[in-house]
Amino acid sequence: MVGSMMGAGMVTLPKAVEDSGYMVSEVLLGAIASISVFTLYQLVHCATQLKPGVHKSYFEVCRAASPLLGYAVEALFFCRGVELAFCTFLSRSSRYLG
Repeated sequence: MVGSMMGAGMVTLPKAVEDSGYMVSEVLLGAIASISVFTLYQLVHCATQLKPGVHKSYFEVCRAASPLLGYAVEALFFCRGVELAFCTFLSRSSRYLG
């Protein structure tokens, strides 16, 4: 689960820090890190509550909490993939625009 939480945004982190400044970046990174740690803690806690033998994927953990939540998480992962593709397209096309 930790590997899924650290995505392609890690690659663009140095440029984001450079553009926003060190003070703003430290505050934002601290807030985002705190939210990520809390979320990971909650996911692990929910995963430990699943029955033995159940595959502990995001879908199964969220579905155990609420049946609709599992499908909402799958939809959000799809949106995340679309967002990544769109950002990649924008970054590559911006080289040609200016």
